[in-house]
Amino acid sequence: MTERSWEPKPLEVDYDSQPIADSRPSQEDVEAVQRNWKNTVYVLDALGDGLVVIPLAWARRLASLRAAIRECGTWGEFLDEIADDPKTLADLKHRLGGELPNGDESFSADDLPGYGDGDWPMWPAQAMLAWLPESVQALGTIEYSTFNGPFLQLDPDGQKEVIEALAAEGIECHQDTENIVARASGW
Repeated sequence: MTERSWEPKPLEVDYDSQPIADSRPSQEDVEAVQRNWKNTVYVLDALGDGLVVIPLAWARRLASLRAAIRECGTWGEFLDEIADDPKTLADLKHRLGGELPNGDESFSADDLPGYGDGDWPMWPAQAMLAWLPESVQALGTIEYSTFNGPFLQLDPDGQKEVIEALAAEGIECHQDTENIVARASGW
């Protein structure tokens, strides 16, 4: 295996209390992924005109969160669905001013601070700037969205090159066969 040639990069904004519940992962979580890079499996898939690469565990958590946002009709149902994610629960409580709504209150995605603006939950295309090695980032370009800032644009035709670049860094990556990258990205 090749030794890691990249180091954790500090993020421009401190998101320590928001692991998957913001448009970028926390520095702590990025460093945890990078410390355990040999044990972190990534998945990738082409979405629209870009390729998205995300740690598999994060993709599963984020897909579950997005499903709960889409499917739950009351706050109680929503909170039950995310109960096993204490950091996201703490972040949500903070975003709601310190108190969670009553469980029998009607729930809508519009009730979630930042959801309508695309600031919550995390946007994987933007988070790739924090968790991918520079050798992989160099295969794409940094683009800017009107409201949410920079994100990494990888050519969907470059899947093989991205997998090879990750492998050269000692990182395992597979084509997504479960549609989890799309679900994690809100598609």
